[in-house]
Amino acid sequence: MKPKPTIQTPQKHLFQIELIDIVSPRHELVKLAKLIDWQRLEIEFKQHYGDKGADAKPIRLLAGLEYLKQIHKLSDENTVAMWCENPYWQYFCGMQFFTHEPPCDPSSMTRFRKRIGEDGVELMLSLTVDAGLKSNTIKPSSLREVVVDSTVMEKNIAHPTDSKLLEKCRNKLVGFAKQACIVLRQSYERVGPKAAQKVASYAHAKQFKRMKKTLKKQKNYLRRVIKDILRKITEQPSQAFIHALQQAERLLKQEKTS
Repeated sequence: MKPKPTIQTPQKHLFQIELIDIVSPRHELVKLAKLIDWQRLEIEFKQHYGDKGADAKPIRLLAGLEYLKQIHKLSDENTVAMWCENPYWQYFCGMQFFTHEPPCDPSSMTRFRKRIGEDGVELMLSLTVDAGLKSNTIKPSSLREVVVDSTVMEKNIAHPTDSKLLEKCRNKLVGFAKQACIVLRQSYERVGPKAAQKVASYAHAKQFKRMKKTLKKQKNYLRRVIKDILRKITEQPSQAFIHALQQAERLLKQEKTS
């Protein structure tokens, strides 16, 4: 069943400690919680749930747990265990009152990641980056670290497809760079499409050594475009631009399976 939104009740419960009374407004998680667009996450992720069955855990809770897991590099089990002891973590996840009870079974986090998929994880990351840029906790100059760190969820693909994606990513990044008034040292707009055509013809002719050599060139084209953009970017990029950079970095990190 679709998850219910996190509800804050105005009435205080006897013997329960309200988190807003014990957390510091200056704490990083308190600040970040106010900047992340939780409502957008709920709207985007609600479509992955059905209308039947038991009530699912609130999306704000599961998304918050996933953020905390990635920030502190923890397992699902340790994330849930530490959540019970930390009022800042509970506040970040949208809770109103402090509790020692586990928020969910660790397996719920695994199911949540499967529900939202790779695109959902990337959306979560882009919203965090956007919040960090707005609050000046992330600078455009340090964007490379964020982009590289987003390549945790890798998916292997075949080589002929690799070539098409490499060219598509290069072309997309060049377009975003132009929109952001970033003058690239080299865009590879002439040799990029030609290389993609060569890979396709080499694959068809089963000339695999030539195909691999041309694929390597394509990867170098894309790698140089990414480095040039990250070196010259000075203003807050759009979420679409960040998403394109993440996709390109992930593609370059993928390993061959065929």
